[in-house]
Amino acid sequence: MLDAGCGYGRVASELTRLGHDVLGVDADPDLLALAREDADTRFVLADLSTLDLRTEQEFHVAVLAGNVVPYLADGTLAQVLERLGAHLAPGGYLVAGFALPGALPPGAAPVDPGDYDRWARAAGLSFIARYSSWDRAPFAPDGDYALTVHRLVNG
Repeated sequence: MLDAGCGYGRVASELTRLGHDVLGVDADPDLLALAREDADTRFVLADLSTLDLRTEQEFHVAVLAGNVVPYLADGTLAQVLERLGAHLAPGGYLVAGFALPGALPPGAAPVDPGDYDRWARAAGLSFIARYSSWDRAPFAPDGDYALTVHRLVNG
């Protein structure tokens, strides 16, 4: 499993603790220094928009949790989705959760779910589902949050 934009490793470490083989990736060396305090989880310093883990395995799941999407550098979302798709095994899933306009944390840029879907489709990912929370509550377009699931069908 790939935790893309892992920050200080909270999600990656918990998934490792639950028995998953996880690789956390982040571009912030200070956050990765904190993440690497967990010796059981692998962490790599890398920019998601140029991610190239060719020496690593393919991933069955990649997650963008914790508002990674609205904090990406301006104009890089399409490249990030392409790079993550390139690291998925055929049939692999990309799961992204992010706040919607009106509920964004400070400094985060709004991301329209329709635009996200269009860029994901251009990266070879097929839309599977959208929810309003990680516990799969039905999506509300006027809500605060989107959790989107895409799948690499013809990878």
